[in-house]
Amino acid sequence: MFGLLSFIYPQKMVVYFGEVESNNIGDIAVYSVLRDRCSIGKRITPVAPGRRLSGRFLQRQLRRYSSIMIGGGTQFTSVNAEYLKTLIRCNDRVWSFGTGVGSCGFWEPPDSDLSEIVCYLNRINPLTVRGPLSQETLYKYNIKSTVIGDPAFGYANECEFFRGGKKILVNLLSPLDAGESIIYQGFISNLASSLSVFRAKGWVIDFLALGPGDYGYIDNFRSGFGFFESEITEIYTSVDRFFEVLRGISLIISMRLHGAILASCAGVPFLLCNYRPKCFDFAASIQQQALLLSSKSSASDIMNSIEYILSNSHEISSAIKSKALYFRNLQSKFLKKQMSN
Repeated sequence: MFGLLSFIYPQKMVVYFGEVESNNIGDIAVYSVLRDRCSIGKRITPVAPGRRLSGRFLQRQLRRYSSIMIGGGTQFTSVNAEYLKTLIRCNDRVWSFGTGVGSCGFWEPPDSDLSEIVCYLNRINPLTVRGPLSQETLYKYNIKSTVIGDPAFGYANECEFFRGGKKILVNLLSPLDAGESIIYQGFISNLASSLSVFRAKGWVIDFLALGPGDYGYIDNFRSGFGFFESEITEIYTSVDRFFEVLRGISLIISMRLHGAILASCAGVPFLLCNYRPKCFDFAASIQQQALLLSSKSSASDIMNSIEYILSNSHEISSAIKSKALYFRNLQSKFLKKQMSN
């Protein structure tokens, strides 16, 4: 059980490399799960990618720790080459925990070129990744890895049972630039048309902001497409609050990856906009690619997907929760072994 890691080894103090204070529920979840669901939370010291690792004081600190854990999110990219180089130079025991490979969806191109960091990746042991797409990408460079799932799967709870109500929750992600605005303009319009049909049938449509920029973008959507009665809930740092909001809904439509990952932990059916390879990576890890929406999805495509989920909600709930629990237990064993070696 992920929540029952009770073996304490005071000498095993670990550095956690990953985002921890981004005001983004995804980054918060993959870090806070170590604190909320297992015993090692008090034995890790976070170092965010934005922090300078060139300072001698910080490098001396890194050398003092038993090991360095590269956390969840998407850290294995050429953008992080200098970070990986510094981490490995400072500590000969570097390992990863459900890390993603490739574009994280910001300034990086969607295709992964790992040639610049292959030499560093070969020094990471054990090397565990989020999903099969990450694994396949590494394999192209003759790097072996193990799929362990997204770290947020640690929040999976077998005591939570899906009881859907007549409500659909929607998370929208603000485009990063004019190019993305053009790409997703059609998708957003088609989504609004589909949601309007369900609203006319008596469904409650509410919105959820999960990261920077979401609220303003959702508010513009709400006013622009006439969803004036819809509420917008903001949840950026509290996973517990996220699960509270999920109660009583039948479906969450999310553009942010962890809106779907955390929903699966509670067995709540989701539709995830496949806006970056990391979304497919997650869906493939739980064998639910049918729950992805393309940015090119028409209004009828979206309608059909929603109808499919509502007609098969309990079967989907059981399937996604089963996978989330599987990865939670796999991660529990993995962390226990890492912290006891």
